[in-house]
Amino acid sequence: MEKIKVFLASSSELEKDRADFETFIGRQNKVLIDQNVFIELIIWEDFIDTISKTRLQDEYNKAIEKSDIFIMLFFTKVGMYTKKEFLTAYNRFKRHGKPLIYTYFKNAEINSGTLNRNNAISLWDFQDKLKELGHFVTNYDSVDSLKFHFQSQLQKLDYLKKDEIDTSNIVTTSKKNQSVHIKFLNDLHPSDISIKKLTTVNLDAIEILIKWPKVLSESFENMKGLIQDAEEFDDPNSTFYGCEEAAVNSFYDSALSSRKSIIKILENAPKRVKKLVKGMNGYWGTFSNYSKQIDSIRNYLILTNLEMQARLAYTLSHIWIKEKFFPSEFGQIMEYNEKKENAIQRIFSLDEEVFWADVSYVSKNYINSYIWGKKGHIIQAYNTPDGKAVISPWFANYVIPQIEFILTEAPSDTIIQYRELIEIRKIRDNNFVEYYGESH
Repeated sequence: MEKIKVFLASSSELEKDRADFETFIGRQNKVLIDQNVFIELIIWEDFIDTISKTRLQDEYNKAIEKSDIFIMLFFTKVGMYTKKEFLTAYNRFKRHGKPLIYTYFKNAEINSGTLNRNNAISLWDFQDKLKELGHFVTNYDSVDSLKFHFQSQLQKLDYLKKDEIDTSNIVTTSKKNQSVHIKFLNDLHPSDISIKKLTTVNLDAIEILIKWPKVLSESFENMKGLIQDAEEFDDPNSTFYGCEEAAVNSFYDSALSSRKSIIKILENAPKRVKKLVKGMNGYWGTFSNYSKQIDSIRNYLILTNLEMQARLAYTLSHIWIKEKFFPSEFGQIMEYNEKKENAIQRIFSLDEEVFWADVSYVSKNYINSYIWGKKGHIIQAYNTPDGKAVISPWFANYVIPQIEFILTEAPSDTIIQYRELIEIRKIRDNNFVEYYGESH
């Protein structure tokens, strides 16, 4: 009989997950025994705890080196010994090609009042170490999703045949090619209910579909027709018939530029929504019960929609077509083109005037862009020493959405692992004049 040795490492806070996983392995063995295969699950409870911790850790390390598969579960902390166990497995894998390593991070609600600063730091340091090593981490929302993923790995390793998988105790939150539809409630604001779905599914197994506001889609279609009319402006049936060629050229260049940029945004926005959530998972997914993720997604969608409408509004405001093709809904959008700070304050319901931060780095990623926000938040962030967390709603609510929109336009496949770290060179006021502080 072939024996598969699986070492399961985790901190004590995941004791229930570990026990449920052990039960799951027992179920799998009932299936595997007919294939002459047996999984031997090795957990720390199996060792006799009558010797010193140092000696016991030596025994753990020996077991890890003899294992075929190493599984690590972590949540709000990574203990010193758990980290050592991972490194033992990793170094062994580099030298001998085994054990295969599966690292699972639990996404679940937590009471922020119970968080320990040192535990949180241990978690972040470990995540940085995994990133440095290029090691892939799988998120799991429940024990069921953990079991489902590992079961699929057993199948890929040919330990389980496809028609012999025990699914009696498996519940999946998403299926292959499942779609999540994000809808807008009105011309500017998306539905929070549709956004919340994104925090409960396996992002790698879904397709995100965004249903943009009707005024955006209709105006975009109208602009495409006007581009064709401009190309045939000397045709009596053209909207531009009788207009001066220079004026038509001005519209044509503007329309082509807008259309190109909007198509790029429409194509990349669903991808960036996924990357935004993944970039926040390690920090906000653990500490804020997903509320900050929802705020960031919402404001990213508002900003992205606003930017596309603003480009359409500018193009359709050309005087010879404005009366016929300019939507009345775009009246408020033109303010965004003409006095962006006032429009931002109104649309995002800010209770302070808008300031601008000249940002060089966000979460250690080079950005080199101006980011707007409430005056008080910008000044607070500017006065925060580099390398220190900016503890402010500004980061999740407005910095992340703006960074993600920049990456949407680029476009970029980068996933920024967001933490509240930002480096600001200078700040500007509501009139975009450099700000040095209040005069007395």
